[in-house]
Amino acid sequence: LNLACAVDGSRVSMKALELAFSLMRQKERGDTLTLVHVPDRTSRAPASASPAHIRSECELKCADARIDAKFVLAEPEKGGSV
Repeated sequence: LNLACAVDGSRVSMKALELAFSLMRQKERGDTLTLVHVPDRTSRAPASASPAHIRSECELKCADARIDAKFVLAEPEKGGSV
């Protein structure tokens, strides 16, 4: 199982992360969890939406759940989308 979970710091994405954890607890050898964050680079984004803050929050949740995960920061191309 190769599972990806989008995280943006919202309650919904944190619930999705908890669901991903429950799926990973049933994992087989070689299963992977990748957390993907696309930063909001607009001026209206709160500090809690910074990539560093979200990564730190995810790392804490992963450590608490004893789940290994890879965090990927997906930067959109200028004027484009991811």
